[in-house]
Amino acid sequence: MAASNLIVIDNIPLNLDSKEFLSTQKLRKVQEKEVEDLIEKGRQLVEPKAVYSLMKVEAIGDDEVDLEGGFKLVSIVLADRLTVHQTIAPLVITIGPKLEEQASQYGKVSLLKSFFLERIGDFALRKARTNVEAQISQQLGARISRFEPGGGTGKIFNIEQQKVLFQILDPVNNIRVRLLPSLLMIPRKSSSGVYASVEEHFFDCQYCPAKCDYRKAAFTGEYRRIKQQKTC
Repeated sequence: MAASNLIVIDNIPLNLDSKEFLSTQKLRKVQEKEVEDLIEKGRQLVEPKAVYSLMKVEAIGDDEVDLEGGFKLVSIVLADRLTVHQTIAPLVITIGPKLEEQASQYGKVSLLKSFFLERIGDFALRKARTNVEAQISQQLGARISRFEPGGGTGKIFNIEQQKVLFQILDPVNNIRVRLLPSLLMIPRKSSSGVYASVEEHFFDCQYCPAKCDYRKAAFTGEYRRIKQQKTC
């Protein structure tokens, strides 16, 4: 059974700014007009939706966090960073299936068009998530960090915890996002996470060695537990 206090946003305000997107891409002038046309197409295809819940932390163990409603998240980093009685916000967000379906159709005739529409979808998902993060930040009352199942090397918040987030939020019925046995979300342009206000701001890319166009912090190696360091 899902959490009782779900917040569903059926239509997230979204501004797909072409100049902002183009500034992140390496393009020739001849390609810019084509990509601008794809951005306009993307505006027509995205259907950003989200579901989240504000939940109290009831207890914390060495590597697990007990939440109200009987839910339990197993994660070293959550157990390390959260505190008992604080409020957190599990979230699932999507831009819907239409853009990726169109990208698949483009892939039959133009791999370049398909590639850029996929990139526009990623851009739209990040923009939609930023808008919802602003709302969550106001509700939690402080600057928030995002903890993503499978983030970093996957050791600090295992991707298997997607199943718990889906139990909490029931995104299948609320925003039409389902979880495959492989733990891949469908539509693919979806993401999940847990938001919380923490003492030291957290970026999971600090603990991920993979190369990424949207890295927010440099790789620093394996995660070191703060609580253990404070007791040393």
